Amino acid sequence: MKSDVAINHLNDAYASGRLASAYVLVGNPREAGGAVAEATLQLLFCRESEKPCTRCTACRQVSTRTHPDVLWVEPQKKSRIIGIDQIRGVQQRVNHTAFMGSWKTCVLVGADRLGLEAANAFLKTLEEPAGDCLFLLLTDSPQFLLPTITSRCQTIKLQDVVHFDEWDAQLIEILSAEDSMGETLGRATAAFARADRLATLFKTIKEAAQEEINESASSEALEEESDTLNARGSSRYREKRSHLMRTMLLWYRDLLCMICGGDMRQMHFKDHADVISERAKALSYRQALQMVNDVEDMYRQMERNLPEGTVLGYGFGKLQR
Repeated sequence: MKSDVAINHLNDAYASGRLASAYVLVGNPREAGGAVAEATLQLLFCRESEKPCTRCTACRQVSTRTHPDVLWVEPQKKSRIIGIDQIRGVQQRVNHTAFMGSWKTCVLVGADRLGLEAANAFLKTLEEPAGDCLFLLLTDSPQFLLPTITSRCQTIKLQDVVHFDEWDAQLIEILSAEDSMGETLGRATAAFARADRLATLFKTIKEAAQEEINESASSEALEEESDTLNARGSSRYREKRSHLMRTMLLWYRDLLCMICGGDMRQMHFKDHADVISERAKALSYRQALQMVNDVEDMYRQMERNLPEGTVLGYGFGKLQR
């Protein structure tokens, strides 16, 4: 659902006393997921009659992540996971009395990055919530959450607004060249050529992400260890790579939509409708659906830190039918 609809849904639940103790917000944690989480927290802590006002001290504290009763938890270290020590910190915080009002809240940004030990510990916290406590789990990869965790939360699937950038344009150039490359080089060779081009693109993005982090640290006169900067750069790269994989998934969903006779207005890549239409002529519904599944598999494998080159080579080999 759209972000404003989700926010109204949570507002109604709060007003009627039916607000659950935990929600999984499925969407980009930096965009739709983060926006809905912030609006929900402002609703809880706002002291004005029209909630949330977004202007009072409490609302501003939520937006700047300085509210004493809101604990923000994000992946740390090189592994980019949410570890057991962080969850122990969550448990200690929610078992203490709230600083302001009655609500104690915790936001897990990238909840799919919970380590196994941390996930099992967090599960116990969900099973026995302390008082007026609200957990918001933000993720764009809910399939990586333990089923026992999601079963104890209400799930809200958010509709992210898709923004395409220069990296997306380069990806689409690779994908749209698919047919001509196949005719010229042969299917297997074309698959490896596209995989190599995308691997090169990923490498360029990774270098750009690290440079962005390094320049940011320099401009802010921060004295950070290289390991910390590298970890931040790696995290930034993973965000950009995930975005690119979602763009790739949208491309193949457009292809599937074309085969099913869907409304052209619902396509994400209307400017490439001719290319997609021509490609669709050579595919059956089952083949196009399998391609969507193949891209989803590639995304999952990358999130499990399997070697990118291997994932791309094998994945494009399956896509080249």
